[in-house]
Amino acid sequence: MQLKIKADINDFVFFKQYFINSMIKQGRKLHSERMYHDMLGLLKKFSLSEPHLIVFKALINLLPLIGLIPIKVGSSTYSVPVSVGIYKKRLQAVK
Repeated sequence: MQLKIKADINDFVFFKQYFINSMIKQGRKLHSERMYHDMLGLLKKFSLSEPHLIVFKALINLLPLIGLIPIKVGSSTYSVPVSVGIYKKRLQAVK
């Protein structure tokens, strides 16, 4: 089954920068970028498709569709499913 993704280059750039920034430990962005590019090199070595597309598809597959919010009714609290905004989807996918 082929996954059809309708996305522009801005999504690729956003996910790349967000992914690299989430990997930063103690302010070492160059180290995080090197790890990201090494990962892309390994993906290119062991797969037939484009490594950037593989990472992007993986992050798209991780996007949540709904989230739970607490609603207080009287003295009890219920968890109610609601749709998640695009910013929160991206944040949770990269985490």
